[in-house]
Amino acid sequence: MPPAPRNGGIGFIEVVILGVALVLGLRLFQLQIVDHEDYIALANRQWQREESLSAPRGNLYDRTGIPLAVGTVKYRVTADPQFFRQKEQDERGEVVETLTELLSIPGSRLKRMLRAKGRYTLLHEGIALGPGERERLTDTGVVHLRQCAARLYPMGGLAAPLLGFVNAEGKGVAGLEAGLQDELAGRDGVALVQQDDLGHSLISPLNRRLVEPERGSDVYLTLDHKVQAIVDMELERAALEAGARSGSAVVIDPHTGEILAMSSWPSVADRDAEAYDAEKWKLLPVQATYEPGSTVKALTSIALLEKGDVNLSTQVDAEDGHAVIDGTGIRDDKPHLGYLSFREAFTLSSNICFAKLSLRLSDADLFGTLRNLGFGNSYGLALPGEENGILHEPSSWSRRSKLTLVFGQELTATPLQVTAAVGALATDGLLMRPRILRGIAEEGGRAPREEEPVLLRRVCRKETARTIRSLLNDVVEEGTGRRARVPGLAVGGKTGTAQKFEGGALKRGKYLASFVGLAPLDSPRLVIGIFMDEPRKEMIHGGQSAAPAFARIVEKLAVATPQLLASAPERKADEERRHGKPVPSFLELDTAEAEQRARDEGLPMRFKGHGTRVVAQMPDPGCRRRADELLVLVLGDPRDASDDPPRLVGLSLREARRRALERGFRVLPRGRGVVLEQGRPDEGRGGVIPLRLGPGAGVGS
Repeated sequence: MPPAPRNGGIGFIEVVILGVALVLGLRLFQLQIVDHEDYIALANRQWQREESLSAPRGNLYDRTGIPLAVGTVKYRVTADPQFFRQKEQDERGEVVETLTELLSIPGSRLKRMLRAKGRYTLLHEGIALGPGERERLTDTGVVHLRQCAARLYPMGGLAAPLLGFVNAEGKGVAGLEAGLQDELAGRDGVALVQQDDLGHSLISPLNRRLVEPERGSDVYLTLDHKVQAIVDMELERAALEAGARSGSAVVIDPHTGEILAMSSWPSVADRDAEAYDAEKWKLLPVQATYEPGSTVKALTSIALLEKGDVNLSTQVDAEDGHAVIDGTGIRDDKPHLGYLSFREAFTLSSNICFAKLSLRLSDADLFGTLRNLGFGNSYGLALPGEENGILHEPSSWSRRSKLTLVFGQELTATPLQVTAAVGALATDGLLMRPRILRGIAEEGGRAPREEEPVLLRRVCRKETARTIRSLLNDVVEEGTGRRARVPGLAVGGKTGTAQKFEGGALKRGKYLASFVGLAPLDSPRLVIGIFMDEPRKEMIHGGQSAAPAFARIVEKLAVATPQLLASAPERKADEERRHGKPVPSFLELDTAEAEQRARDEGLPMRFKGHGTRVVAQMPDPGCRRRADELLVLVLGDPRDASDDPPRLVGLSLREARRRALERGFRVLPRGRGVVLEQGRPDEGRGGVIPLRLGPGAGVGS
């Protein structure tokens, strides 16, 4: 029988099915093989994300190690209600008990939060937790912790405009927090966390840290918290008593340039980034400029005495309080009849006498003196918005410029610039660069890398500085600064009263009153500047509003920090009492000479080793010795060629050197740390033992 013919319709269906299967197969191949990684990445982006781990900022310390700003860590605490519901009844009770204890959330409220729908509920926005507390929370199995940086200010509003603050993103907004952002800011870490469809972090064994956060560097300031507290208090008192619009104060150690206090009033202590007002947070000692007025006479006197053929006896006609000089009208606040000596003109602050004497100076001499003293240039402190002030070049001066510059008009300066310049008179003419940074901590340790004092230049002869210091004392004892007197302590200073110049014209009834002084006068350790902006009418003179604040600050510092105002002999005695006297060198002395020197110095001592001469000593020469510490002198003799070298491996370098010297050898160290390896003595170099040093647990001291 012939075969039945094939059904053409069935063949077509088979082809279609085969085609569809082929298309689906190709699509599956593309999805699972070709585009596999892309879809995995897409899924990962939807269900996991990288979460920033905020790094704590470095701390700010004062010069004595007292913390002024502290970087710490808080934790944002969230919970997964689904995980909570999956636990047994007794386990849920334990979780609630643990969370109530550690988060201080009432149990009833906590239960409501954990019964929320979904897989996310916020329990605490930010809380400080110790390692044990963090472990207990994560052990509940329902809690997720996110690390966030926080900033604390243990001294509250102390020096608030100087320190500044940080915003919610951890960035410095004002003051040193902004100026030292790069040093203080750490490096944030990164965590990989699972998330729900709303982007909330979930608890998962897949969560892990990818990069650990690195803490910022600690910064040590020249500031003294005791000095700052006294200055803040007295500046506020003075400004309120004077009815001033604002006030500022600066305290500097003129020998190092270290700023011990820097204060603005009114001071803002509310560190709220959302309510931040730049004007209220203005750090007036470096961000405000004024015509300083008569305080500058203490500085322009340098030019008059050194280049103007002026001495203390030079006579000048004060013309009864008003004079026309080279076509310019000049007046004194209080008229003075007849002639005044230069000493009297300085003490009584006569503008007329100073203007007349300025004609003895060339423009270049007066400009050069002021420029050398730092006017017209900022000091480049780590403070945002530090102003340069204005000191015009002589080519732009008018006929009256020199006449008024000599008593502090036609230039502007910050309170810091004026105070630092007067400080050069305390150091016999040496101008030190003001500085607020004492040091930045080395990585991994708290020991600061000390910043060295910087001498800018000599601004006058030693004799000139001492002469002007005597004039500053006359101002306090007999002149316009009598209210700056401090009972039992010789001080000196200069008052200033300057009518404010704004918008191209003098501002009627608006003045800057100031006083800049030195204490103690015989051996100045502090220069203090007090500046009152727009005091009320009866308090416009610096001797009335600023000088009393200087006196009160010095009086309080004499009690709170007496070492700052001690004389040189007193400071030396105190240093020896607290830290011991430096030990003289006994090296190379024979035993009889060493015993005699020890008796002369009153040092209890003993010999160690054998020999006839001192080859090492403990403490080393120049180091300070405690009162209860015995001086140890190591004896030795010239080495015999047959002597074996001592074993030095494992010793500190100091101990290795002493033991080598005892045996007549010397050492040649390479590296730092303890002795890891010693070579054979080099006889060609007199028995020198090469040493390789490195990290390790040493023995000896």
